[in-house]
This record gives sequence, C-alpha cells and structure tokens, in this order.
Amino acid sequence: MRSLSLEQYFSALARSVDGPRAAADNPAPIVLRWIITDTGQECTTTLRNGVLVYVAGKDVVAGEPQATISLTRKTLDALAQSPLFRKNFDALLTANPPQITLADPAEQQAADKVFATLTVADPEFPIVTPRRD
Repeated sequence: MRSLSLEQYFSALARSVDGPRAAADNPAPIVLRWIITDTGQECTTTLRNGVLVYVAGKDVVAGEPQATISLTRKTLDALAQSPLFRKNFDALLTANPPQITLADPAEQQAADKVFATLTVADPEFPIVTPRRD
C-alpha cells in the first residue's frame, strides 16, 4: 500500500465496498475529508449509491464533509494492513497518543458507517477452476 498514490489507495478500498448493502444502509451520501499531515495531501471520499468515490482535494460537488480525518501516510497505510479496516481505524483513533484525529469526536459515527460497508475478500476464492470433461 505504501507505493500506491492516494487515488490508487482509495480505488483499492472502493473495490471492497459491499455496494448493495452500502446503498441500502446509507441512502444519503457520506462525505469524508482526508488530510495527510506529513505529505500535505488532501482528498475527499464520498459513499453514494453504494459506491465509494475519490476526489483529489476538496469535492465541491459533494458538499460539506461529515468527518474530517487527519493522519500520516504511514498511519493510512497501516489501516489496510489487515482486513479489519474499521477496527484498525478505531484502534488508531483511541491509541495513546492518537494516530488519527477527527475535527470533532462525533464524526467517528460517519466514518464508521463508511468502514462498515467494507468487505473482506475470501482468500479461498477459486480464481481458476479445473475444467471438467
């Protein structure tokens, strides 16, 4: 994950969204503003209609973010080290000292709603199955 650009990182994350469940559970868009403190990069992700959309910088179309998340790139990479993104996020948010900060503690609910839609890939998924004659 370290070698990925932010766009690639969030594109990979978007592929793990359970679209039908995300759309059903979240009829209104959820906008998250990401500030990468050590690189100065900023981006916005929006969960809308079961799809996680990435925009570099501020997304003026998406509206005001429900959460503003500040973290280092190393911390962002650590979030995806195991398939439990939401659990990793909550642990880093409550670590001593915190590795992630929110503009307001109430914003955690919006972030958790997005992270709750992420699924874990099945490592036993048969990519190629033997041909049966």
